[in-house]
Amino acid sequence: MSEKNQFPVNESIRVEFSSLDQSKRVRGILVSQEGNEITLRLPNPEDIHQIDSTGFIEFSYEQIFYKMKVALQKKESQLAHFVIEGNLEKEERRQFLRVDARIRISAEKIEPSDFDHYSKALYARPKMMVDEMGNSLPFLGESDDQAKWYSYLLGKVISLEEKIDMLLEISQKGELSKKIKKEIREVNISGSGVALHSDEEFEPGSFLYIKFDLPLSTPIEVAVIGEVLRNEPKDNSTRYICFFRAIKEVDRDDIVRFTYQRQRELSRNR
Repeated sequence: MSEKNQFPVNESIRVEFSSLDQSKRVRGILVSQEGNEITLRLPNPEDIHQIDSTGFIEFSYEQIFYKMKVALQKKESQLAHFVIEGNLEKEERRQFLRVDARIRISAEKIEPSDFDHYSKALYARPKMMVDEMGNSLPFLGESDDQAKWYSYLLGKVISLEEKIDMLLEISQKGELSKKIKKEIREVNISGSGVALHSDEEFEPGSFLYIKFDLPLSTPIEVAVIGEVLRNEPKDNSTRYICFFRAIKEVDRDDIVRFTYQRQRELSRNR
């Protein structure tokens, strides 16, 4: 393999294989490299059936994003053997400012098989704002009297619709389905990820659908898909370090704006 196609092989590196049309995605571990040949181990035995042709392997390591086009050679048990086609792509990740903050946030575990569904819904989601009652509403522009008035009226409508939906659901199913609500929690956040506390247990490699409010001039709600990189037990809860696997760039920009705003607030209070 040429020097420009060299990349790290580490049992702790989790990678993702996707088909050329992005219709199939599986997670695995890069276990070996010999010349232009690499081997991927799939923790879930059923995922081996999702790999059947040419695709891409992607992963991040030490702030560098790697992507390579691969062709399947053979499969055996939970191992998939590939040959690299073309050159390895490398892209250095942006460095983001990280700050501590107290924000309203929720985190819900999603199955790997549901990643694409949530991801497509996330990217199709309009920019959302948060009114004084905590309702999520389509973004109406920067805060002014007209926007607040529309926000108030729309909040009333949405609140009424949610109550009607709840009553219909109870009458049809006999019980109310669980809906994870945002709670005010301590976080450490940046444009690339968030560290959050939760009473729920999430294993490293789990995907979380995370929603949180950013208290900007016009408060907004952001939704992302995060991957749990590691956990840190602390007091009576656990802090989960999450990397944003799916996020709209406009939302990332708002997070970055919030981190600088928060840094200025912390500096003034010192």
